[in-house]
Amino acid sequence: MRYALLALLIICMGLAAPAAALKLPGSDVTIVTASGQKQVVYKELHALVVGAGDYKSYPASPGAVAEAREVADTLKFFGLRMGYQVTFLENPTSSQLRKALKQLTVVDGARPDRALLFYYAGRTATLTDSDGKKVSYILPIDCPLHYKNAKGFSAKALSLAEIENLASQAKAGQFLLLFDANITSSGLKFIKPAPRPITEESARPIRQYIFAGSPGSVSPPKSVFKDKFLEAIKGGADINGDKMMTGLELGLFMQAKVSQATSGMQVPVFGLAGQAGLARGDFLYKIFNPIDFDDLPRPKLGGAGQDASLARKAASQAEGGAQSGSSAGTTSGATSSTA
Repeated sequence: MRYALLALLIICMGLAAPAAALKLPGSDVTIVTASGQKQVVYKELHALVVGAGDYKSYPASPGAVAEAREVADTLKFFGLRMGYQVTFLENPTSSQLRKALKQLTVVDGARPDRALLFYYAGRTATLTDSDGKKVSYILPIDCPLHYKNAKGFSAKALSLAEIENLASQAKAGQFLLLFDANITSSGLKFIKPAPRPITEESARPIRQYIFAGSPGSVSPPKSVFKDKFLEAIKGGADINGDKMMTGLELGLFMQAKVSQATSGMQVPVFGLAGQAGLARGDFLYKIFNPIDFDDLPRPKLGGAGQDASLARKAASQAEGGAQSGSSAGTTSGATSSTA
């Protein structure tokens, strides 16, 4: 019965409001303190997913757009009951990309009880500056070739340092940034992720970065990084099975799985913000996986009607699983009732 009520609630909310308002009670991300008290880490997650492929000066990369769209659709689908606010930005110009990043960090990230997630798939460039340091950039579609128009490149490309600066300005406590690209940054502290228990320390401010590989690594034609990230948020990176994926668990999972799948040709790197005050916590992501999403069609999500339709299908399958005693039904009930 509770599955039918849950389905009805999601449908009604989907018809009456945009996807951002579909958040249900009990979906806050919380931890239990040493004194046994429940502490809310964040109440909302805002995500910006960028796919850039229709380049004017560089070779086109249509696969990047399709792969980024799949990430956005999956995050939105998984977040129907969690109230995730997911924005997908396709083939942005430099001004559009900067505007979207400022929206994410300055506006969406204006409150400490929010979490932010940024995912980028597209072309990048890594250059050597006058001090001999490698500087990586993400490239909007209107960025010129650096060796033909250095001034134009500097104006259009976004350096990792610029992105790190924006991330540090956000008041949101937790921020995870993923780049499906082989890049680096001298402003980050790179570590080998070692998962640790979730404690009050986990709730401290954090900026965690995961790159698909280091400069010079070989990227496979089809993104393994994307595949493993989607596997991770479905529960694959929840190493201890507590229904909470941490940034450190994700980093370890991505390093192991991508390296294995590419025979070591691409090994993700994990970095923390250079500021000590933004490197103490651990990004927390609640695993909410009531059904096997691989068995569902993947339409492009966009409006409340589409979200409600998907919610009806998800709730129907979850209800069927509960009636037949399936593990999917059990998982849905257990997770939807927790805070």
